[in-house]
Amino acid sequence: MAGLEVSVDPLAFLRSPGEHIDRLCERIDWTCAIDTGVGSMGTGILVGPDLVLTNFHVMEALLRRPEQYAKARCRFDFRGDAWFGDPAGALSVGFAADWDINARSRYSDKDLAGADAGFDDDHLDYAIIRLVERIGEQPVTNPLRSAKRLRGWLTIPDDGGVPVEGTDIWIWQHPSEEEQRKAMPIQESKGRVLKLLDGDLRLRHSATTRAGSSGAACFDNDFRFIALHHAGDPKLDRNNWGKWNQAIPVTAIVRHLRRTGHGALVGVVPPRQTTATPRAAPVQRQVAQVSAKRNERRQRAAMILMDREDPAGLIQLSQAEDNPGLVHAFACRHVDNHRNFLERLVRLPPAGAQGLDTRRRLEAVLLGKDEAAAPGWALEHLTWPGRSLSTRVALGLVQQQLRTLLQARRPTIVEAAVAIDGCDVARERELVLALARHCADPATGAGADRLQVIVVYCDNAPRGSPDRFAARRAELGALWSFDARPPGCGACLAFDDVGSADLTGWCGALQTIWKIDQDRLFRDVDGVLPDGRRLPMLEAEDILAPVVRGYVEAAR
Repeated sequence: MAGLEVSVDPLAFLRSPGEHIDRLCERIDWTCAIDTGVGSMGTGILVGPDLVLTNFHVMEALLRRPEQYAKARCRFDFRGDAWFGDPAGALSVGFAADWDINARSRYSDKDLAGADAGFDDDHLDYAIIRLVERIGEQPVTNPLRSAKRLRGWLTIPDDGGVPVEGTDIWIWQHPSEEEQRKAMPIQESKGRVLKLLDGDLRLRHSATTRAGSSGAACFDNDFRFIALHHAGDPKLDRNNWGKWNQAIPVTAIVRHLRRTGHGALVGVVPPRQTTATPRAAPVQRQVAQVSAKRNERRQRAAMILMDREDPAGLIQLSQAEDNPGLVHAFACRHVDNHRNFLERLVRLPPAGAQGLDTRRRLEAVLLGKDEAAAPGWALEHLTWPGRSLSTRVALGLVQQQLRTLLQARRPTIVEAAVAIDGCDVARERELVLALARHCADPATGAGADRLQVIVVYCDNAPRGSPDRFAARRAELGALWSFDARPPGCGACLAFDDVGSADLTGWCGALQTIWKIDQDRLFRDVDGVLPDGRRLPMLEAEDILAPVVRGYVEAAR
């Protein structure tokens, strides 16, 4: 697809602050040049031990001729300047026989036309392919780091936000020489986010790219993965320059992965121990691996369960027999991190959910036991209709999606994510109440033990940005009162910053399950969240992560 000409500064890596150099090098280590062997080339990013994320249109020719997979290659460590050495030292990795794992989504015809609207959740131009080697678990030597380290991979983030206009954007890519049909060594480009299209379905940016850059990951200034580059302005001037380039925000890709049964690919974190160590005896190595995985599960579980008690408590209280809560509405900011709250609900579902022993499941989750890996409920995502549709039409679209979800055998928690900056409060109240009445109708079969719908009104503002929607959150958090709930309605509230007092139940659970000293735990939490200090949930998670890690490593 058309793009702009690449502009490269090979010394930019070295001008970055010293503490960031490893993160820069990681992204270089993960980026590869893709040659499908059937005429198409592109860029990819390693997102698992043996998985590469790129564009659907890069793989399209091979998808038509899958038997030609033996010719395809991903070329890592392909650097070619004075700092990175001879490009001949690149590592070429073939495709596995089962390279097509069916985690993909075709591009939209709107992309070809350069349209500004009309995109949908089913056409996101991405594909994930499997390599013949698990190179993410193998060591790599980067000239900017003296130590030999495991390559690792880029985690597809489950809680990433969509950047705002004006945000810096960085791309590491492998353009191709069109005349010789050869990939070029890794290059970088910096630009800005120009605009978002259809919510978070497309992102226009000014970072320069050209043929072969398709499938490159886009990062912000904190090296967070925010989008997948895939296209450029098709209306080029006489110098073959366009006015914009385009990417798919990672939030849209994550939703599609979860909706199509590939949610297990999201949030896969590489081993924390990245330095290659001398080969251990098989038994010792196996014990170390089991211990590391256990600690990783415990750390992740503890951070998932670290949340306010009010939302979960109100959902539990709303399960009254005369009016069970089926539809809930929460208003929050991106930095309130409602994703962990949703995952907590999946692992510890509302009361009455098929007789699940919540206490036993909580213990299993915190201890990192294998039986806790399969949550009791499924988590699905609902496409919320835009405000241009009437309430009647919008409700019909939502009902159609719910009918499909209710055909599943497992009980389901459904998230409907709504951009808070584009919603009309009166219209949202009308639509949510109509949906609750529909779900409460016995004819739908949507009992509280089968379905819970969480409508989340959220912004995408990055950390530290001004809070522009406090008043609107307050309105959306009061669509109804808990004491006078309309039929089918459950909890409705606006999330607030958290302090140590909000985490009392969480601390008690850690203390009970891990058998740790209660006074010491509360002292540690109060040390970073002293009385009166309140933070958005994401910031609280960051400063408490080292505290949790210490207890995780000490727990048995």
